[in-house]
This record gives sequence, structure tokens and C-alpha cells, in this order.
Amino acid sequence: MSSLIASLLRGRGDSEAMNSQSLSNASLKEGKQWRFREVFDLAASTGSQEFVIDNTLSDSKLRVVVRDIDPDEKIGGSVSLNPTIDTAGTDFRVVNNKIETPPIGAPSFTVEYGGTYSDLGQDLPLRSPGGADPPGPATAGTRSPNSAAFALEPGASIHYEITEESGNANTVTVEFVISVA
Repeated sequence: MSSLIASLLRGRGDSEAMNSQSLSNASLKEGKQWRFREVFDLAASTGSQEFVIDNTLSDSKLRVVVRDIDPDEKIGGSVSLNPTIDTAGTDFRVVNNKIETPPIGAPSFTVEYGGTYSDLGQDLPLRSPGGADPPGPATAGTRSPNSAAFALEPGASIHYEITEESGNANTVTVEFVISVA
């Protein structure tokens, strides 16, 4: 057995990865984990949508444990860090992942779409696959791009812009699961 595997089994390996999972579980148990979801209809060839996660908390880090952008057709776009929110948008629909009665209310950080945003620095490309349907039940362009496990420090934010690239009208489901650490 390699020394890395042995140290992981003893709990002395990659503490950040192990702590990330533990923090996610702890946040869920404490009612500090929310699921945000919206469905956007993008017009053929010209449709686009912008959305932002903004950590407005003064002393807590946000951990995005799931990011799923699921288009029916091919999309492109970009991801930018720390934009300026010029005009606030509409809040994503949200539920707390700890289901209880009465339900836990909305968080005090922001996940929104449809505002106006500027100062879009550190731009990274975002694309889904296109082309013919793959074998099986999936269609071209679905379940991509996905990502998980990134952190937003207090005051930090992340901006997404998705654009329709298939030439057809396109429905895109966007979902985030976010924990307060």
C-alpha cells in the first residue's frame, strides 16, 4: 500500500479535501446549505442569460458544492470573477436542503439573474458539447459543463453568462448547491 493511501486511511492525507466533504455535511445538518434552481429559455442563435453568486456575508465563506448547467442544445459563454452589480436582478428559486417544518428561510447571500453587471475581469470560457446525439437516452449538449467545490470568500462573487449556440431555441436548467462554511 502506498504511503499516500495509508495516510489517507489514517485520516492524515489531503485535509482540505476531507474537510470540504465534512463541511458540506455539517452545513447540511445545521441547515446552512441551499439549492438554487432556475430554468431559462434562450432564443434561437441570439439568446443569452447572465447570473451571479455574490457572497454578501461579512464573516462566512460560501462553498459551491454543486454547479450544474444543463442545456437542451449547445451553449457557450463565460465565467468572470468579482463583477460589479450595477442593477440587482431577480433571485433564483431556493430551498434549504434540510427539509423541516416550518421550512428554513432564504439565505442572506445572493444568487440572482437578469441584473446588469460590469467590470467582468478574469474571464474563463464556458462551453457545452454539440453535434449529433450520443448513444443512449442523453441528447447532445446535456449535463455539461458541470463543476463542484469552489469557495467564495466574504465580498467575493462570480458571474456567468450563457449564450445559445445551436441555432435553435434552447432551454437551460441552472442549479447550484451552496453551503455556508
